[in-house]
Parts: sequence; C-alpha cells; structure tokens
Amino acid sequence: MSIEDNILIEKYLNNLLSDDEKRVFEERLNADIEFYNEFLLEKQLISTLNSKNWKILDDDSKELDKYKNALEEDDLKSLNKTLSEIGNDFTHMSKKRTGLWYYAAAASIVVLLSLQFLFNDSDSNIDLYYDNVGLSDLPSFTTRNTLDSIQLKLGDGELKFKSGNYGEALRILKPLLTEQNTNNLLYIYIGLAQTELGLYQESENTFNTLENSSNNFSANWYKALLFIKQEKIDSALEQLDIILEHSNSLYFAKASELSESLKSNN
Repeated sequence: MSIEDNILIEKYLNNLLSDDEKRVFEERLNADIEFYNEFLLEKQLISTLNSKNWKILDDDSKELDKYKNALEEDDLKSLNKTLSEIGNDFTHMSKKRTGLWYYAAAASIVVLLSLQFLFNDSDSNIDLYYDNVGLSDLPSFTTRNTLDSIQLKLGDGELKFKSGNYGEALRILKPLLTEQNTNNLLYIYIGLAQTELGLYQESENTFNTLENSSNNFSANWYKALLFIKQEKIDSALEQLDIILEHSNSLYFAKASELSESLKSNN
C-alpha cells in the first residue's frame, strides 16, 4: 500500500475529503479488498493511539476481546500515554511522516503484546493440558515377543500415535481392545487419540471403561486432562479430587500441582 493511500485514508478518517472525493473513496472501499483492509487497520491505529484511554474497534470475536483486555492492562495504558505525548511533538509533521509514525507505534504495540502474551499466558488451561498429558512420553507397548501379530499392531499404533497421526493410530489400536481388554495402556492411547481428534464423548467413554476396570487412578487423571481440554474446569477438579483422596496414588503429586494451577487460573 502506498504512502499516498495512507494519506488518503487519514484524510477520510479526519473528514477532510470533499463529497465527491468521499464518494470515490467509498466506491474503492467496496471494490478493493486490499485497500479496505488497509483502511480498517489505519482506522484501528488512529482510534487506539489518539484515545485518552485504550480502546479497540467493536468486534464479536473472542480473539479481539483478548487483545482488548491486553490493551487495558496498566503497563500498556502507560505506553499509550507515552506514545500520545511523543505524538504531540509531531503535530506539524507532514501527512507522509504521520502515517509512518502510526506504523512505528503500531509495531511497538505488537512487540509488547507479543511479549505480554508470551510471558503471561504460559499457564493457560490449554498449556496445562499439554504440559501434563505427555503425548510423546507414554510408556511403550514393546515386549520381547516383537513378532507376535498383536504386538506388531500395538507397535505400529504407538508409532503412529507418537508421530501425531492420531486418526491412523486409533484405526489400528481400537480393534485390539477385543483381544487386549485388560491392557490399561491401550485404553490410555485410544482415549488420548480420541481427545486429540476432538472425539470428546468417545474419549470419556473410553476412560470410563478404564476406570471401571482399574483402580490405579490413571482414568481419573486422563479424564481430568480431557475436561481441561474442553475448558470444563469444575469437572476436571472433581476428577483430581478423587485422586487427592488417596495420598498413595502414583498420580497424587501431579494431581495436587495441577489442581492448584487450575484454581489459580480460574
């Protein structure tokens, strides 16, 4: 986009165009998607940098709400004040230089937002899920009898799972439940593959079956993670509480830490 277009957009936004110029401008907005997107960006920057308080254009998207919340943080309000003060020193700059000022300021905001989300969002619920699920660290199905047909299928399913091909892993492993219905690890692989594929009800059913056949609390642990993935935090905490009632459980320490993290996040 040219500097001339930036100046034209600024004139329109500041109501400095004649009626004929406005008509031509608005016709171009309707016909030129690149120009329209540039217009929205410029409008956003002017709204943000010129406001006394941090503001953002109305939008229903959750992603925009996230940035709106970030822009209202005290540190960024301070940045806005500083930028506004500096901007006053450039009042008599040419329109060309003013356009460049907005982009320089916008770049600073993007950097600060990126740093804020990088450091402040590291303990989000979805991060807690992936920090604890250990998709690539699950125990292996490997045994000494590697030539057994079922063992070969288990190994193939494990390989597909750990390479991130959850659909193929599920296709290989799920039929083996009829022959390996006491293999707790098989239920975990299948339940997690279903979770990653968004088959949440199927995953819950798989872990429920595991819970009914085992008392080692692995099902409660993975159901808690399943619920976290769905943002069902109360349900996740209920599963963790079941584990925390048994201090001798192998999952007790992890459940305690995860429970505290969820409570502080939510």
